[in-house]
Amino acid sequence: MRAPEDQRIRFFVYIVESPSPVDVYHGRGEGQMVAQGVRLNQIPVVVRTAISREAFEASLRVGIAEAMQAFPGLVPLLHISAHGNEEGIGLSSGEHITWGELRELFKPINKALGGALLVCLSCCKGYSGVRMAMYPDDESAPYFALIGNFGSPTWGDTAVAYTTLYHLLAKGEYIVDA
Repeated sequence: MRAPEDQRIRFFVYIVESPSPVDVYHGRGEGQMVAQGVRLNQIPVVVRTAISREAFEASLRVGIAEAMQAFPGLVPLLHISAHGNEEGIGLSSGEHITWGELRELFKPINKALGGALLVCLSCCKGYSGVRMAMYPDDESAPYFALIGNFGSPTWGDTAVAYTTLYHLLAKGEYIVDA
């Protein structure tokens, strides 16, 4: 079932990618693949590569606001492509960001969006990011919804899955169905 045209979310995809050094060497990355599919659907997209904690934090603190200014009236869907595990994500530099740290980075974005931040964690164990919402004494949520993988997806799995997700959302499918 699709949402009526006037009730569909108008969005752009904001991709932050942090490939491992081995992936950089082999020219492997998800960001440009997903971006190409998203653009074919006439969905605006911004891709940022963040190789260090400093760059990653800047992409969320500064970059997403700049992208929102470039696409006024559109809601950002935040797509994080990195290596991950049950504790958080790994960056190209070898630095790690825990789910708790990521939560603190997401909270101001979610607040600015009126509680409407959709986060897609394209990484191994991305679904472990639900831990960011498990703070019963803190009512400020880091996101509205989280999409992630329980296991260890392949590059092909993630590129096809997220391109399809964004395509279906643009066509008006509800998140749970897409």
